[in-house]
Amino acid sequence: MSAEVVVKKVDGDALELG
Repeated sequence: MSAEVVVKKVDGDALELG
């Protein structure tokens, strides 16, 4: 998995968690 994908996933998770 590329670092970019990891960042995007973490960013998405953070938005979901609020």
